[in-house]
This record gives sequence, C-alpha cells and structure tokens, in this order.
Amino acid sequence: MWLNRDKTEGGSGANAKAAGSVITGTAEKVVLSPDGKTLAGFTTGAAGERVRLWDVHSGQEIDNLAGHPSFFAFSADPNTIALGTDTGAATLWDRRTHLVRATLEGTNTGPSLAFSPDGGTIATASTCACDSPFDNPVRLWNTADGQLKATLPGHTNGVQDMSFSRDGRLLVTGAVDRTIRVWDVATGRNTATLDAGYAAVFSPDGSTIAAGSSYTEKISLWETATGKRIRLLDATGEPVSFSTDGKTLITTGFDRKTGQLWEVATGELVNTGTPDGPWTVSPDHRTLAFGAPDNTVQLVNAATGEVRESLTGHTARVADLTYSADGRTLVSAGADGRIRVWPTG
Repeated sequence: MWLNRDKTEGGSGANAKAAGSVITGTAEKVVLSPDGKTLAGFTTGAAGERVRLWDVHSGQEIDNLAGHPSFFAFSADPNTIALGTDTGAATLWDRRTHLVRATLEGTNTGPSLAFSPDGGTIATASTCACDSPFDNPVRLWNTADGQLKATLPGHTNGVQDMSFSRDGRLLVTGAVDRTIRVWDVATGRNTATLDAGYAAVFSPDGSTIAAGSSYTEKISLWETATGKRIRLLDATGEPVSFSTDGKTLITTGFDRKTGQLWEVATGELVNTGTPDGPWTVSPDHRTLAFGAPDNTVQLVNAATGEVRESLTGHTARVADLTYSADGRTLVSAGADGRIRVWPTG
C-alpha cells in the first residue's frame, strides 16, 4: 500500500528532505506548462475563479486572469494559453501582449479544451451533460488567428475528455453519450467509435487507448487503428496516464482516493494504493507523490509502496501536486500560502 511511510511527526527522519524553492501564493490546483517554465495556479475566492501564472525560476507572478481550472489548457507554444468560461466561449491569451488573441465561439457551456502537440491547433467542444441528446461537434481552430479549421460531428452529449496523440495525427474524445471517438485530424474522419465511457488516454506511441467511466464496470484497453478491444482490467474508475515507455497504466477510482498500477502487456495489477491526501504520479510511473496529514510530501516507490523521500516545508495541508512533463520537477501547493518547487532529477 502507498501508506507505508515515515510516521515521525513533521516528517523528520533519515529520509526527510529540506524544502525546495518557494513561490508565494495560494492555489487549490496547480499545472505546469509543457516546458516546465510556467506554473498555473487556480483559486476560488471573493474575486471569483482565478488563474494565476508564475515564472517557475524567479517565482514572479506573470498574469492573474479570470478562469476555471476545468476549462484551461497550456499550449506547447509558451506564449499561448486557452481559457474557457461557464458561458461557453474560449479565449486564446497571448502572454507576450497580455491580451486576448482570439475568442472561440460555438459551445453552450464551459468548453473542453486540448492543444495539439505543436500548439498550432486547439480542439473545443461543449461539456454540458444534458438530459436530452444534442448535436455537440468537436471544433478544430487555428491558434494563430482563431479561425475555424474543421467541425467534427458525431457526439450527442457533453464531451468530458479530449487529447491529441503525440504525433498530432489523431484526436480522442470521450462524451456523456457513452462513446469515445477517434478522429483523423487531417481529414476530420471519425476512424473508430468505442463503447467505452467518457475518459480516455493515448499510449505514448498512440497505438493503444485506455478508457473508462462511471458508466462502465471495467477499464478497457483498445487498439487505436482498428477500434478492437484488447482486454478489460479488473477495476472500475478512469485511466489517468500511461508511463513514458507505455508499459504501465495508472487508473483511479472516481473519488481520486485510490490508485492502481497495471502492466499493459498482461493486464496484471502491479500495486494498489490509497494515499491519504492529494496525489500525482511521475511520468515514468516509478514514483507516487502524495500530500500527507503531517503536511509533508511523501515520495513513494509506486511498485513497492516504500517511501523514498519525505519533503518538508509546508506548515499546513498540501492542497495539490503536479510533475513536470520530464519528471525532473515536482510542485506542491499548500494551504499555508506557499507553492514549493522540488527538483527530483
């Protein structure tokens, strides 16, 4: 279990590590940009829902914008971010000018957002989980000027999940209509429709899709090219991510209080954990980081449950954690008004 940790008060002990660099700010959720240089922190307060952007190296605040964490995406282009609102519009924010570059219309509720790997295209769709079926096309936009590139019809209810394959050739979308659809980005063709729920992730090489939802009793693995189901995993919940080598898959229960590590080739369960706090997994799936009740961040061997390090410095509960894409940096946001940046590589 991922609870086999150092129980010493305050996290002190042989495996304790001193605090990393600090950013002054409060965030309930944090996300790092693909290049690891910019941190987005989300808060809810008297001023409403806000997105604050910090330079990770200097700790200086760059921007403070109105926005919702569910409708936010970083582009691979470090100068562009996307923000959505409950009314349905999405905006492309230019960080060089601190102005809106383009407004993307076309949804009636907060939009699901995903940038292509090169940052040149953004996909949007309505997230509305409505009672009656409705046409909910996925739209592809040019991020340079906000012009509509393509409309992909097919979904009949709110799109909850979408992501591009790493080569940018395919897009996978999952909706409340209980289908997951695979799209050829160049042609707009729906190449496969999976009866698999609404949450889906591509393997690193794009050959496999892991899928699940509250509608499905199992988490499933599918062949991307044919839409053929490969196997079912003996778990309910949703897929979180494939490891960088594609050999393992992390899944979680709907309450995010359980995590499971699976061997993709065999479907065998490697480990199950119930961290007693917010958690995230490193891109290679070798380390699980979670916020412990004693305000420390625990780094745990995901395969064995053994504690590797205890990161001390927060003086109140850890609210959220995130790894950089290369796994060399971990960021923890605390209720103490401090965001700590930990080098891990």
